[in-house]
Amino acid sequence: MTGTVVLIGGGLPARGETAHVERVWTAWLPAPRVAVVPTASWGRPDLTGFVEDLIAYLAGFGVEAFLLPVGTHDDADDPAVLRALDGVGGVYVLGGDTRTLADALRGSALLRRVRALVEGGGVFVGVSAGAILAGVDGVDDQGRNVDGWHLWPGRAWPHADQPDFAFMGARLRGRDHVKLRDGDAGVWRDGELRLLPRPGRHRAGVLVVRAASGPLPDVTQPVSPAERAALEVLLLERHSPYRRGAYYIVPGGGLEAGEVPEAAAVREAHEELSLDVTLVRLAARVHVPDLARTEHYFLATASGEAALHPDSPEAARASARNTYAFRWVPVTALPDLPVFPAALRALDEALARGEVLEAQAEPLS
Repeated sequence: MTGTVVLIGGGLPARGETAHVERVWTAWLPAPRVAVVPTASWGRPDLTGFVEDLIAYLAGFGVEAFLLPVGTHDDADDPAVLRALDGVGGVYVLGGDTRTLADALRGSALLRRVRALVEGGGVFVGVSAGAILAGVDGVDDQGRNVDGWHLWPGRAWPHADQPDFAFMGARLRGRDHVKLRDGDAGVWRDGELRLLPRPGRHRAGVLVVRAASGPLPDVTQPVSPAERAALEVLLLERHSPYRRGAYYIVPGGGLEAGEVPEAAAVREAHEELSLDVTLVRLAARVHVPDLARTEHYFLATASGEAALHPDSPEAARASARNTYAFRWVPVTALPDLPVFPAALRALDEALARGEVLEAQAEPLS
């Protein structure tokens, strides 16, 4: 292959989360036209709006992107679809369901055109599912073996910083692969793989607290053993097809441009918990060297019942096998629970001292 293969671990380009990647591959396009292949997300109600945003975003890099309407294997063999590829300099394959994408393009004329494009010096960009299939035979997003397209001689592990995709690291152990977090990219060009890690994006999370019995103690001061025994925090309990048993995460997310951690924590509580919270104090500051970021977690109080916001990403991903539920967890139980980030298992000790927990996250596995 004499062209360029770009592997993106995930993220939302239209929000600028992969702008550092677009600045690289768009400069290598032999022609400015790029076909967007939406097959892995075919049928999603938000697909049209997402592609429109992507096309407008890529226009800012001088790219004339257009949608290639391929949802099935028949579409991938349609002569009209193939004619639309005449004169393109690149193909941009969206993420989504890896199996859907693999089945639709397996043995198709479209896949042969994609290979010819890369062999002729063009650019292939694969996001998530597209990144998985771009390499040699590997593992799909359901943990099943999948036939790769052999555009480059390795395998991609997308969303490597997400607990739901941790299983892929175990399945790929011992096989050549590149680990890509959301916003990370790998570029295969001239027989070498170059990593383009995402810029650090700091995060904030909120730990809503309550007393299971008695009044809420003053958590700005050292908290006594009896008070800590009654203290509970609100966590999101997760069940995923990719992990055995339940695990727990702290509601939160990335800081937006110009946003301070306190404001982000309040916003994330509203967006994820449907709660308006009052921050009490900073509970923990977790440094994540692998991601070049710092995560801030705040103790907070709130009234009312937590519920997934209907517009949240969690609500969109929820299913019978992929569940989200809010649980009040005793602070004293945290050391023995599978909590993410794991550093928060030491929160009970920090509350006993009345201190902010300062911790460094373990390296990504």
